[in-house]
Amino acid sequence: MQNLNQQSGVRINLQDTPWQECECGGLSFEPGLMFKRISALLSPSGKEEVMPVEIFKCVECKKIPGFVHKKIPGIPDDMKAKAKIE
Repeated sequence: MQNLNQQSGVRINLQDTPWQECECGGLSFEPGLMFKRISALLSPSGKEEVMPVEIFKCVECKKIPGFVHKKIPGIPDDMKAKAKIE
């Protein structure tokens, strides 16, 4: 596997890094879009606007994993991934 060279010059071997998992244990994710409505009072144009926000959801549980939703404020709780109960 190829080493990555980042701006800092640090070389990272991806074989030495763990896979990111969803709370349910899933390892595969698909992209999606959610939209934030911006009121006319806050919009630079003075008109109500809609702004797309890219998200990723788990292919297994169809929910948004914590490592994604923790960076996006306002995600509804019913869309957030939860730990698998066994």
